[in-house]
Amino acid sequence: MERHLLLAVGTHPHATSGLNFVSDFLTKKDNFKLTLLTIYAAYDEDSAVALTAHIAEKKALAVLNEVRKTLEAKGYNHKKITLRPVPVQGSRARTLMQEINKGQFDAVVLSRRERILTLEDLLDTSVCTELLKTEKKEAIPPFWLCRQLTEKKKGVLLCTDGSNPSMRIAEYTGSMLQEIPEQDVCVLHITDPAKADRSDAESVVQQTVEKLTAAGLDQSRITSKILEGRGAARIIIEQATEGDFAVVAMGTAGAGHKTFSQLFTGSVARSVFKELTEAVLWASF
Repeated sequence: MERHLLLAVGTHPHATSGLNFVSDFLTKKDNFKLTLLTIYAAYDEDSAVALTAHIAEKKALAVLNEVRKTLEAKGYNHKKITLRPVPVQGSRARTLMQEINKGQFDAVVLSRRERILTLEDLLDTSVCTELLKTEKKEAIPPFWLCRQLTEKKKGVLLCTDGSNPSMRIAEYTGSMLQEIPEQDVCVLHITDPAKADRSDAESVVQQTVEKLTAAGLDQSRITSKILEGRGAARIIIEQATEGDFAVVAMGTAGAGHKTFSQLFTGSVARSVFKELTEAVLWASF
């Protein structure tokens, strides 16, 4: 099954974690189609010198062509790579959302820097925040917030609380991992010690496993873990670090969600996004 990824490409030399993840983590490259998106401004972001629209677009295309060459060298079919330079309209977040709404994408791939380096870095961080808090969840495919990974990182830590968003990311993970046969998944469920009920926890895990297998993932590639504790974001990050997982996958109800009994609200997703420095975050609404 062919998957279509929207890969957001920046102009800063440190904005390569998304490119590297797509290049190295995805192995069945013939099954992927890529749209490379650069959102450019009509000024030079290093010197703040104004540019004509033609020159600004030309510079953006040059960046995209370099990224395409890298992807082709990694095994992607050049016929399945589309270049999309787009002028910023209002804000980068708004422009990105407009582009997402135009296509049928299986994922939006964003780079997340290790630190704020330039104005562009700050704007891109705002893009990520905007995606997490938007109310138009039905318009957003799962998105991948990428960090640079070490070679030893492997596998997906799938966080579940039994909510609809976590069931959707489970189904998505099971489907996506069919294209990445080298990667397995560990299902993680965290219970509140004050409300812990082992049978309920096991039921949530079982439902999640069923979503994975229904999506086509073999049972032999799935493990699970139930932990008790408060501070879901902290526990998730600890488990991701200790297990050397390449990916943390989770659903989010989005900012301002009214059902506080659900574990993975937007605030937990944002905390994980902010503090997760050694793994890629896959998230869906």
